[in-house]
Amino acid sequence: MVGGKVIQNALVTFTDDGKAYTRRQLWCVDPKYGDECAVFVEDTAEARSVEPGDTCWWQGNRVFVKNDTLTLRKIGFSHEPAPRRH
Repeated sequence: MVGGKVIQNALVTFTDDGKAYTRRQLWCVDPKYGDECAVFVEDTAEARSVEPGDTCWWQGNRVFVKNDTLTLRKIGFSHEPAPRRH
């Protein structure tokens, strides 16, 4: 899964090597299969403007939202909480 509809936009903090990093987590669902996946982006005003229902997909270090009208910088990783169900 590399995109879908945003269902949550949350501010999250990670720690690594004793340092704290704040990022935006865009949680998405695939409307066709119901799979869920999160992608992390820099916490910017543009990232905070993403709302549930907005389109979202990613490739490389870029995340495209709001029908490709907004491009955000992806922070290195995303994850799926469960294996595909189809």
